[in-house]
Amino acid sequence: MKETFFAEKNAMLSGILSLRYPWLNKSKIQRLITGKNVKLDGARVSADAKVAKNAELEVFLPATFEAEKIEVVYLDENVVIADKPAHTDSVTALPKMLEKEYGTLYPVHRLDTNTTGIVVLARGHKTRVELELAFKRREVHKKYIATVVGTPKKSKGVMSGWLIKDSASGIVRVSNVRLAGGLEAVTEYEVISSEDGLSEVELLPLTGRTHQLRAQLAHLGCPILGDGKYGDFNENKRRGVNVQQLRAVSIKFNNVGGIVNYLKGREFEVKR
Repeated sequence: MKETFFAEKNAMLSGILSLRYPWLNKSKIQRLITGKNVKLDGARVSADAKVAKNAELEVFLPATFEAEKIEVVYLDENVVIADKPAHTDSVTALPKMLEKEYGTLYPVHRLDTNTTGIVVLARGHKTRVELELAFKRREVHKKYIATVVGTPKKSKGVMSGWLIKDSASGIVRVSNVRLAGGLEAVTEYEVISSEDGLSEVELLPLTGRTHQLRAQLAHLGCPILGDGKYGDFNENKRRGVNVQQLRAVSIKFNNVGGIVNYLKGREFEVKR
């Protein structure tokens, strides 16, 4: 894909490209520049450069750098419910990727960048307020499917504990006892199948904490396959999997009011 556009403000080239192509991470942005796929006012650039407002940029985006098509599973005048791919930030990149077709969108909850699956986005401020309130009150229930290394000792149960986040590393650890600053995390789980040292597990989080499912499954002794933070690194490498195998497969609005009260009792699903 090739396109030409003009810089809206003075900025570094990498920053402009990140805003233009939000699905590309920093590494791919640098590869795009150093690969001489960008022209600035008609001249190729091979390193990050300062760009003046209204400068002309011509970008050739290789096919492997183009955005994945986002499947929309539900759409109305208030809501867009989309199936987020991996490597995509749900708060900034996903709305940007959809705005050309659906206008300004506001994510009302989040998924980790490498977790795939269902994300709800509001199409206006009133909708955003009502949906965020429903999530805050835990009136919206999500279901996940994970492929984990090993098999939980119990085929069905509840993972509960307190999560403590290390601000320096960004890693969450699980404590079985209440600790100062800890946030309670509760998840119901059920093993669906097991084969070849892996298990498929259905997860119903009753709380919504950062890295909750990933940290809890690792604490249980069954880390998610492909997880780069909490996973079994040797097993990930042996199986050639580098993206966490965690997918949000459904969302149900048990209660929601205001402009979107028609969603009450409805459930939306994506392919597993």
